Amino acid sequence: MLGEGTLLRLLPETGCFSLYATGCSEREVSKFIITYLKSGMTFIDVGPYVGEHSVRASRIIGNSGRVYAFEPIPDTFQVLTQNIRSNRLRNVICESVALSDLCQEALYECRRYATGSALARVTANHEIDKVNPVVSIQSVNTMSLDEYARRGNLGTLT
Repeated sequence: MLGEGTLLRLLPETGCFSLYATGCSEREVSKFIITYLKSGMTFIDVGPYVGEHSVRASRIIGNSGRVYAFEPIPDTFQVLTQNIRSNRLRNVICESVALSDLCQEALYECRRYATGSALARVTANHEIDKVNPVVSIQSVNTMSLDEYARRGNLGTLT
């Protein structure tokens, strides 16, 4: 589903199983990308993990478009950038920062299943914690998209 010749290194964890097995981890998101994106558009991937959606979006929008991928976890960021390089995608900009409403250092909860990982919550949700427990907590840098744009990092958005 990612296209012939796509190289995508996966992480050895449960979160990559559906991507490995079916070529798609979040069918609804993939369908949105395929249906909505057009050549020359800008796509912002918040928490791209290993880059599945960034790669798909990059191919659709082409060289006249731009993908911004914000991945705060260093090990995952390394895999993401390797996947972007392996696929020779020149329209993808990877940033090792979490998008938030503030520019600061924050705690990030890495969960057993990556799709549930996020900035730490103020209040616990015990039902989610039972099904998808936190396996580690890391300190990450956050930045607002407004601040990212203010620093001149975004081109013209379409």
